Amino acid sequence: MYFNQRRIVIDQSLDPEENPAIEARYRFTLAHEGGHWRLHRQLFARNPAQTALFQEAPPSLVCRSTDEAVPVEWQANYYAACLLMPKAVVLSTWRRQFGSTRPFVFDPTLHAGIANRPRRGLRPIGDIIRRAPQAACDRVFDTFAKALAPTFCVSNQAMRFRLEALGLLLREAPLAGLG
Repeated sequence: MYFNQRRIVIDQSLDPEENPAIEARYRFTLAHEGGHWRLHRQLFARNPAQTALFQEAPPSLVCRSTDEAVPVEWQANYYAACLLMPKAVVLSTWRRQFGSTRPFVFDPTLHAGIANRPRRGLRPIGDIIRRAPQAACDRVFDTFAKALAPTFCVSNQAMRFRLEALGLLLREAPLAGLG
């Protein structure tokens, strides 16, 4: 991103005309970079009184997958998620798909009993849940995300992030009677 030049550059390998299979990634990348522009440009804009030593200054901000924990990256991801998957539309879609806006709460004890018979050499899900409850929860949440992601033309990962952020996918039941 070149803030002073008011220019955002996206890797052309994400061009959906060249690679239609990654249109969801392209859309999210555009929204993410737009989030940086909207939220962070004042952090990176150079003082116009300073003179540049080079004809073209290096980018002010370069996004890499290794930077995901950096707060500005989380903010840009959240901005993109809100832009591409507005809360009201997600809630409406969830209601249409699942009959209400009640969240899905992952319960390891409940899900341990599902499909305990191995199918063609696969381990029963109960064994997987007992051994790695986090991974089992992730797999269950992924099924919800896969059901809704095409509606918003986003990746399963982006959809899951949004569903969890909206409290529609919960890793544990909320405590009753608080407040």
